[in-house]
Amino acid sequence: MLKEYYWERVFVDVAVERVVTWPDLDARGEPEVLGAGPFDLPLPQAAPAAGTEPRVEVRKVAGQVAKLPHQLIAFRGVDGFPVVVPVHVTAHDRAGLSVSAADSLLPLGGRRAGVLAHDFGALLNGITSRMLTGWLSVTDDGAATFAPFTSRGLSAPPLKDLLLVANGVFAKVGYRQAVRRGLPERLQQLASERPAG
Repeated sequence: MLKEYYWERVFVDVAVERVVTWPDLDARGEPEVLGAGPFDLPLPQAAPAAGTEPRVEVRKVAGQVAKLPHQLIAFRGVDGFPVVVPVHVTAHDRAGLSVSAADSLLPLGGRRAGVLAHDFGALLNGITSRMLTGWLSVTDDGAATFAPFTSRGLSAPPLKDLLLVANGVFAKVGYRQAVRRGLPERLQQLASERPAG
């Protein structure tokens, strides 16, 4: 039942250029930077053609995100690398979600950003996550608003046997679809073209 879930894997190598850590989980205090030089916060981006207003129901999304204990926001840094920092959703209105973060971690102005909120049970027994894309606006006084454009999520109950069966079924279906589309052969070809090193 779980053959595809446990054994059919695509390995992804990530060349890590920089890791930034803080003394506590709220990213307060002096950060330690490992790898590439210190990260700088980016300048504002041009607003998208479709505008910066929320495109999903803010009240519903706020409820889904606020109940999850771990909340992160990510945006592109000056050097093109992702910057990911913890935030807390503190309120919401028609403009979006009010978020707070440690001082000076959210760049002034507006930019595309993503939010991930999640809660994983012990040994991944019970999982809930919510992923948002949207527009982050930060004013000169540090007030930050995230206007969600899209919202997706998943939730798995803390029933280990049921979760394993569901994972097995989804893995079998996904694997068969990938085989029909020729994905394993394409991945093998890409792997053989990859430079050694």
